[in-house]
Amino acid sequence: MGIKAFACVGSSTFHFAQVRDLTTGGLVPPLNIPNVGYGVAFNPDGTRMAVAHGSSPYITVFNTSDWSKVAPGPLLSFTGNDVAFSPDGTKMAAVGTATPYIAVFNTGDWSKVTAGSLSVPGAANSVAFSPGGTKMAVAHSSSPYITVFNTSDWSQV
Repeated sequence: MGIKAFACVGSSTFHFAQVRDLTTGGLVPPLNIPNVGYGVAFNPDGTRMAVAHGSSPYITVFNTSDWSKVAPGPLLSFTGNDVAFSPDGTKMAAVGTATPYIAVFNTGDWSKVTAGSLSVPGAANSVAFSPGGTKMAVAHSSSPYITVFNTSDWSQV
């Protein structure tokens, strides 16, 4: 099987995510999400795509083989602004608009890794894992504006 490449664009008007298969140039039928899409990420092997959005469940995860929704998927308690998968694909982080502003999930069963133990001082806008997966950085709206966590124990750096 060859390498697959996708690009995704969200729409604030029609509440869908539009995906183009870059290997064929074809469009995937629009993927319905419940509200405005704010962030999107593919897992490392490209088999799943997560979209952070403005209505419950605040994250929708799709299987890229057939674009079906992963069910049950992760559940957030706040509007999702961004999502990121760890480099090994075993974790997915989501950040958003309400305290604790961060949630990390095990991708095997979507259980929360850090129920309430991670927090930043303001609404979180973006999240990323380091290339080796040992750190996770969160950009947020209050000083110090970026917080970095050790992923081994989720302590702040």
